[in-house]
Amino acid sequence: MAFLAGTSPGFSQDLQPDDVALDPNGRLTVRTPAAGTDYFILRRGVSLGTIQRAVGMALGRTVPGVVVDRVPALEEAAFYRLQKVSQDDPLDTDGDGVDDVFELRNASILDPLEKADAVKDPDGDGASTLEEYRRGTDPRLAVGDRLDSDGDGLSDVEERELGTDPKDPDTDGDGVPDGVEVRAGLDPRDPILPFSGFVGSEPGLAVVIPAE
Repeated sequence: MAFLAGTSPGFSQDLQPDDVALDPNGRLTVRTPAAGTDYFILRRGVSLGTIQRAVGMALGRTVPGVVVDRVPALEEAAFYRLQKVSQDDPLDTDGDGVDDVFELRNASILDPLEKADAVKDPDGDGASTLEEYRRGTDPRLAVGDRLDSDGDGLSDVEERELGTDPKDPDTDGDGVPDGVEVRAGLDPRDPILPFSGFVGSEPGLAVVIPAE
Protein backbone atom coordinates (compact mmCIF):
# COMPACT_ATOMS: atom_id res chain seq x y z
CA MET A 1 0.00 0.00 0.00
CA ALA A 2 1.37 3.43 -0.93
CA PHE A 3 0.47 6.97 0.03
CA LEU A 4 0.73 9.95 -2.26
CA ALA A 5 3.02 12.72 -1.07
CA GLY A 6 2.78 15.65 -3.42
CA THR A 7 0.60 18.60 -4.37
CA SER A 8 -2.37 18.61 -6.69
CA PRO A 9 -4.97 21.34 -7.37
CA GLY A 10 -8.15 20.85 -5.36
CA PHE A 11 -6.58 18.56 -2.78
CA SER A 12 -6.07 19.69 0.76
CA GLN A 13 -2.79 18.26 1.91
CA ASP A 14 0.03 15.85 1.33
CA LEU A 15 -0.40 12.51 3.04
CA GLN A 16 2.44 11.79 5.40
CA PRO A 17 3.03 8.42 7.12
CA ASP A 18 1.90 9.72 10.49
CA ASP A 19 -1.44 10.85 8.96
CA VAL A 20 -2.34 7.26 8.13
CA ALA A 21 -3.25 4.34 10.39
CA LEU A 22 -5.37 1.20 10.51
CA ASP A 23 -8.46 1.02 12.70
CA PRO A 24 -9.32 -2.08 14.80
CA ASN A 25 -11.15 -3.55 11.78
CA GLY A 26 -8.10 -3.23 9.57
CA ARG A 27 -9.47 -0.30 7.55
CA LEU A 28 -7.19 2.51 6.51
CA THR A 29 -7.85 5.82 8.24
CA VAL A 30 -6.50 9.25 7.38
CA ARG A 31 -6.30 12.14 9.78
CA THR A 32 -8.00 15.31 8.56
CA PRO A 33 -7.10 18.86 9.62
CA ALA A 34 -9.46 21.15 11.50
CA ALA A 35 -11.84 22.62 8.92
CA GLY A 36 -15.33 23.31 10.25
CA THR A 37 -16.67 24.74 6.98
CA ASP A 38 -15.36 21.99 4.69
CA TYR A 39 -15.68 18.25 4.21
CA PHE A 40 -13.21 15.62 3.05
CA ILE A 41 -13.30 12.96 0.34
CA LEU A 42 -10.73 10.17 0.45
CA ARG A 43 -9.90 8.97 -3.07
CA ARG A 44 -8.00 5.85 -4.06
CA GLY A 45 -6.34 4.43 -7.16
CA VAL A 46 -3.95 1.70 -8.22
CA SER A 47 -1.39 4.25 -9.46
CA LEU A 48 -0.65 7.96 -9.14
CA GLY A 49 -2.59 8.64 -12.32
CA THR A 50 -5.74 6.75 -11.35
CA ILE A 51 -6.60 8.25 -7.96
CA GLN A 52 -10.28 8.97 -8.60
CA ARG A 53 -12.52 6.51 -6.76
CA ALA A 54 -14.13 7.93 -3.62
CA VAL A 55 -13.77 5.40 -0.80
CA GLY A 56 -14.44 7.53 2.27
CA MET A 57 -15.97 10.84 3.28
CA ALA A 58 -16.34 12.90 6.44
CA LEU A 59 -17.58 16.33 7.49
CA GLY A 60 -14.86 18.67 8.65
CA ARG A 61 -14.82 19.75 12.26
CA THR A 62 -13.31 22.57 14.27
CA VAL A 63 -10.77 20.05 15.54
CA PRO A 64 -8.82 17.42 13.56
CA GLY A 65 -10.85 14.38 12.55
CA VAL A 66 -10.57 11.11 10.66
CA VAL A 67 -11.85 9.76 7.35
CA VAL A 68 -11.99 5.99 6.77
CA ASP A 69 -11.55 3.94 3.60
CA ARG A 70 -14.83 1.99 3.66
CA VAL A 71 -14.42 0.19 0.32
CA PRO A 72 -12.42 -3.07 0.36
CA ALA A 73 -9.36 -2.94 -1.88
CA LEU A 74 -8.54 -5.93 -4.05
CA GLU A 75 -5.25 -4.54 -5.30
CA GLU A 76 -1.92 -5.07 -3.57
CA ALA A 77 -0.98 -1.41 -3.94
CA ALA A 78 -3.21 1.57 -3.28
CA PHE A 79 -2.55 5.27 -3.68
CA TYR A 80 -4.59 7.91 -1.90
CA ARG A 81 -5.39 11.59 -2.02
CA LEU A 82 -7.47 13.60 0.43
CA GLN A 83 -9.77 16.16 -1.21
CA LYS A 84 -11.14 19.14 0.69
CA VAL A 85 -14.47 20.63 -0.48
CA SER A 86 -16.44 23.57 0.88
CA GLN A 87 -19.69 22.62 2.60
CA ASP A 88 -21.26 25.65 0.89
CA ASP A 89 -20.48 24.24 -2.56
CA PRO A 90 -20.77 20.45 -2.18
CA LEU A 91 -20.34 17.80 -4.83
CA ASP A 92 -22.69 14.91 -5.56
CA THR A 93 -20.07 12.18 -5.49
CA ASP A 94 -22.38 9.21 -6.05
CA GLY A 95 -24.47 11.02 -8.68
CA ASP A 96 -27.84 10.35 -7.03
CA GLY A 97 -29.12 13.94 -7.13
CA VAL A 98 -28.50 14.53 -3.41
CA ASP A 99 -25.42 16.51 -2.45
CA ASP A 100 -22.66 15.05 -0.28
CA VAL A 101 -23.17 17.37 2.69
CA PHE A 102 -26.89 16.60 2.93
CA GLU A 103 -26.08 12.89 2.90
CA LEU A 104 -23.33 13.26 5.51
CA ARG A 105 -25.67 15.22 7.78
CA ASN A 106 -28.30 12.48 7.42
CA ALA A 107 -25.87 9.60 7.78
CA SER A 108 -28.39 7.43 9.64
CA ILE A 109 -30.35 6.95 6.39
CA LEU A 110 -28.00 8.13 3.62
CA ASP A 111 -24.55 7.28 2.31
CA PRO A 112 -22.74 9.74 -0.01
CA LEU A 113 -21.03 6.77 -1.67
CA GLU A 114 -24.27 4.81 -2.31
CA LYS A 115 -26.43 5.93 -5.23
CA ALA A 116 -29.42 3.67 -4.54
CA ASP A 117 -30.41 5.29 -1.24
CA ALA A 118 -31.88 8.38 -2.95
CA VAL A 119 -34.90 6.43 -4.23
CA LYS A 120 -35.73 4.91 -0.87
CA ASP A 121 -38.44 6.21 1.48
CA PRO A 122 -37.05 5.72 5.01
CA ASP A 123 -39.87 7.57 6.77
CA GLY A 124 -42.63 5.79 4.84
CA ASP A 125 -44.52 8.93 3.82
CA GLY A 126 -44.69 8.09 0.13
CA ALA A 127 -41.92 10.49 -0.94
CA SER A 128 -38.42 9.32 -1.80
CA THR A 129 -35.37 10.85 -0.17
CA LEU A 130 -34.58 12.64 -3.44
CA GLU A 131 -38.10 14.12 -3.59
CA GLU A 132 -37.84 15.33 0.00
CA TYR A 133 -34.37 16.75 -0.63
CA ARG A 134 -35.72 18.78 -3.55
CA ARG A 135 -38.71 19.99 -1.49
CA GLY A 136 -36.60 20.87 1.52
CA THR A 137 -38.43 18.47 3.85
CA ASP A 138 -36.83 16.06 6.30
CA PRO A 139 -36.50 12.53 4.84
CA ARG A 140 -36.29 11.11 8.37
CA LEU A 141 -39.71 12.43 9.43
CA ALA A 142 -42.96 11.40 7.81
CA VAL A 143 -44.96 14.39 6.66
CA GLY A 144 -48.13 12.32 6.47
CA ASP A 145 -51.45 14.09 5.94
CA ARG A 146 -49.83 17.53 5.68
CA LEU A 147 -47.94 16.90 2.44
CA ASP A 148 -49.65 18.26 -0.68
CA SER A 149 -47.06 17.84 -3.43
CA ASP A 150 -49.11 19.40 -6.24
CA GLY A 151 -50.84 22.13 -4.21
CA ASP A 152 -54.39 21.16 -5.25
CA GLY A 153 -55.82 21.21 -1.73
CA LEU A 154 -55.70 17.44 -1.24
CA SER A 155 -52.92 15.78 0.71
CA ASP A 156 -50.85 13.11 -0.97
CA VAL A 157 -52.41 10.56 1.38
CA GLU A 158 -55.93 11.64 0.36
CA GLU A 159 -54.99 11.49 -3.32
CA ARG A 160 -53.66 7.96 -3.05
CA GLU A 161 -56.91 6.92 -1.34
CA LEU A 162 -59.00 8.63 -4.05
CA GLY A 163 -56.93 7.28 -6.92
CA THR A 164 -55.86 10.72 -8.13
CA ASP A 165 -52.32 11.77 -9.00
CA PRO A 166 -50.53 13.44 -6.03
CA LYS A 167 -48.15 15.10 -8.48
CA ASP A 168 -50.81 16.51 -10.83
CA PRO A 169 -53.21 19.16 -9.47
CA ASP A 170 -55.77 18.29 -12.18
CA THR A 171 -55.79 14.52 -12.59
CA ASP A 172 -58.59 14.37 -15.16
CA GLY A 173 -57.29 17.35 -17.14
CA ASP A 174 -60.57 19.26 -17.20
CA GLY A 175 -59.11 22.51 -15.92
CA VAL A 176 -60.55 22.15 -12.41
CA PRO A 177 -58.17 21.30 -9.53
CA ASP A 178 -58.76 17.95 -7.85
CA GLY A 179 -59.41 19.55 -4.47
CA VAL A 180 -62.09 21.83 -5.90
CA GLU A 181 -63.88 18.90 -7.51
CA VAL A 182 -63.83 16.86 -4.31
CA ARG A 183 -65.20 19.70 -2.22
CA ALA A 184 -67.93 20.25 -4.83
CA GLY A 185 -68.94 16.59 -4.63
CA LEU A 186 -67.56 15.76 -8.09
CA ASP A 187 -65.18 13.03 -9.22
CA PRO A 188 -61.69 14.44 -9.84
CA ARG A 189 -60.95 11.47 -12.11
CA ASP A 190 -63.88 12.23 -14.46
CA PRO A 191 -63.57 15.26 -16.78
CA ILE A 192 -66.56 17.62 -16.63
CA LEU A 193 -65.88 19.61 -19.79
CA PRO A 194 -67.45 21.71 -21.03
CA PHE A 195 -68.52 23.74 -18.04
CA SER A 196 -70.20 27.10 -17.72
CA GLY A 197 -68.17 28.52 -14.87
CA PHE A 198 -67.76 28.61 -11.12
CA VAL A 199 -70.19 29.72 -8.47
CA GLY A 200 -70.07 29.76 -4.71
CA SER A 201 -69.25 32.13 -1.91
CA GLU A 202 -67.33 29.99 0.56
CA PRO A 203 -63.66 31.08 0.64
CA GLY A 204 -61.49 28.59 -1.16
CA LEU A 205 -64.45 26.62 -2.53
CA ALA A 206 -65.70 26.77 -6.09
CA VAL A 207 -68.63 24.73 -7.33
CA VAL A 208 -68.53 23.71 -10.95
CA ILE A 209 -71.78 23.92 -12.88
CA PRO A 210 -71.62 21.65 -15.96
CA ALA A 211 -73.00 23.13 -19.17
CA GLU A 212 -76.38 21.82 -20.29
